[in-house]
Amino acid sequence: MLTIDIQNKSFDSDVSIIKNLHFSVDKNEIVALIGPSGAGKSTLLNLIAGLDEEFEGTITSASCATHNIGLMFQEARLMPWLTVLENVLLVAEGRKDKQKAKQDALDILKLVGMESHEHAYPKQLSGGMTKRVALARAFMFNPEVLLMDEPFASLDAPSAEQLRQKLLILQQQMSSSILYVTHDLTEAVAIADRIIFLTEKPMTVIEQREVSLPRPRYLHDPEVSEICQFFYRQFPDLLCSHENSAKCM
Repeated sequence: MLTIDIQNKSFDSDVSIIKNLHFSVDKNEIVALIGPSGAGKSTLLNLIAGLDEEFEGTITSASCATHNIGLMFQEARLMPWLTVLENVLLVAEGRKDKQKAKQDALDILKLVGMESHEHAYPKQLSGGMTKRVALARAFMFNPEVLLMDEPFASLDAPSAEQLRQKLLILQQQMSSSILYVTHDLTEAVAIADRIIFLTEKPMTVIEQREVSLPRPRYLHDPEVSEICQFFYRQFPDLLCSHENSAKCM
């Protein structure tokens, strides 16, 4: 279990970005974070990943002293001078058995549908393909917890849907927990075991709700739409804007 207890995070002594935010992520659980743009969700992920240690509070893991955190950003962030296979192996440089590491990387690339592109360079790949490689690299790290910051937002709908399903397959095989930031409530309902709703700055938890629909789930499933409509009615001030006001009727 990953436990987040942030009493205060600020970049200016007078302005709190995050305040009194508390929640946990269970083993093998997928938790979606959803809230207004600019609330501080990316800042929160940086704190959990240890990229920013300037805050009041604690972030702890029950399973190990130093929690094993993986990251997947909005951009694929591949090294352009490395091949697909070499990019995935970057996170396995410390492993002694190089042959086993290479085979593991090839197995993960096969799971994301990139097994025939292991010798290609990032510039030779489409946007969706680079995201597949980034996903493979994230799981090659074998993370206890994988942090994902709107990882598929830039993709077309079919590519994003394919990658969401690949993500779920990898998550089950690796037994990783996932903390998934998205602005899309439908995506959150389709992918998560639990959704945490966040306020504007200073960001805190306003509500948590479990999603018990069986998998696989898809964005256009009627059951997914019904749950979204329920949440829109429950949290109109948080979820309803001028752009999506029709969903809140």
